[in-house]
Amino acid sequence: MVARPWSQIAKTLLAGISLSLLANCTLFAPPPVTRRVQGQVIEGPYVPREVYAAYLQGALDRARGDNQAAEVSFAKAAAWFPASAEIWVQLGAVRCAAYPHTPAQAFEDFARALTGNKTFARAYLERARCAWRTGRRHLAARDAMRAHLLQPQDPDIQQLWAEIHPQLVLPTAP
Repeated sequence: MVARPWSQIAKTLLAGISLSLLANCTLFAPPPVTRRVQGQVIEGPYVPREVYAAYLQGALDRARGDNQAAEVSFAKAAAWFPASAEIWVQLGAVRCAAYPHTPAQAFEDFARALTGNKTFARAYLERARCAWRTGRRHLAARDAMRAHLLQPQDPDIQQLWAEIHPQLVLPTAP
């Protein structure tokens, strides 16, 4: 057996690691998954079951009114799948409800949700609810209007707009 020089061993090892990383990124990457969301067929990335479990737990906690537990669950889901705008919206909503006097983190979550999708009506709806709850009336009105323009038939958006619109003070013509 001939001894190999260390540089050749290192090159072989690096090539193996590179090939392994390349294979994991391309050859063995899960194929796109087709889902039906609100009646639309959407193709997207594979989502690990841990994300679904954490999201479900967060939804259950939120339904029970335990916003702090929901925050922990949605934060876990966001850590597993940070590309999901829906998770960031839910995280922002529970943070706004749990910490209404310090909603900065909630607004960061909403901004993150809207980074990749400026037409995500649910993000505008939840940010409008948070803004309304925390006294940011102009932001609430603007986001409620955006949500309404994006999904005018959504009953949650209609309900919020019906609550906000009559309380808005609009400038009168001279």
